Amino acid sequence: MKLYLHFAMAWLTAVREMNRVIGFLTCLAVSMVLLVKATQTLPIGTAYAVWTGLGAVGTVIIGILFFKEPSDFWRLFFLTR
Repeated sequence: MKLYLHFAMAWLTAVREMNRVIGFLTCLAVSMVLLVKATQTLPIGTAYAVWTGLGAVGTVIIGILFFKEPSDFWRLFFLTR
């Protein structure tokens, strides 16, 4: 019975991790498709700069909202520059 519980817990952990991997791969694919679509009308340098900037700003916002990272004045000030 103990062995069964260990395998059941391992399986549940694997499924939970698989959901994260699938979510990550989906977001990555959508992001790449949108970058390719943007390069059809914008120069690659401009499209990549905007794509990178949105990723950086999005990461900071998610960190502040979901992971309780500090949001002091200077951090937000330099985020907008």
